[in-house]
Amino acid sequence: QVSGTKLVDAAIQLQKNQVPVRWMILDDGWQHTTNDHANNGKQWTQRLESLRESPTKFHQLSLKDTVSTLHNMGIDHVWVWHTLAGYWMGLNPTSPFLPTSQLQYTHFPTGIMDND
Repeated sequence: QVSGTKLVDAAIQLQKNQVPVRWMILDDGWQHTTNDHANNGKQWTQRLESLRESPTKFHQLSLKDTVSTLHNMGIDHVWVWHTLAGYWMGLNPTSPFLPTSQLQYTHFPTGIMDND
């Protein structure tokens, strides 16, 4: 599982081995979801709980502090992966951490549905 300390440790090891790293991409797993411990395919049923990093994975070193540390190590860019829907199953509608919103259902034109 990803964490701030693991990311910094990985960057340190790459530098020790003289691997020039100028950017990093944090793939799936950094977000605060309805089950922050889900991985290995179990994350597909999860919803986004907040717009912050996972409190269970970034409890020692926040995402902001992680990125600052990586920048100080010479890594110019740190990007994060995010689905357009918030997370695989969207947003958690009962989350106290997200703005109040209403579910919006997508209506696909017939041509798109026929081609799927």
